[in-house]
Amino acid sequence: EPASAPTMLDIGTRRIFNGEHDMLRMAFRKFVEAEVTPYHRQWEEDGIVSRHVWEKAGAAGYLNINIPEEHGGIGGDYKSASVIQEELGAAGASGLLFGPHSD
Repeated sequence: EPASAPTMLDIGTRRIFNGEHDMLRMAFRKFVEAEVTPYHRQWEEDGIVSRHVWEKAGAAGYLNINIPEEHGGIGGDYKSASVIQEELGAAGASGLLFGPHSD
């Protein structure tokens, strides 16, 4: 089925994702807009990502996203990890390797 939205990153356009994935995408997109985009250029110049963003991402549950809730994670699945990676890619955030902390 062809996408009905201008881009595949529009919320709710792909049937492989459910409502929980869409909510995660919306929340993480806001996180990236607030905590990544304003600082990304400086991180690129410095050659290092601020520890602050890692701490905030961890506190928000965006690291180790596949860890079950009973072990301290948010209980996400591989699609949740895909949402995180897609949003980082869409923002052009090259230094944040959340994937190794999720897979």
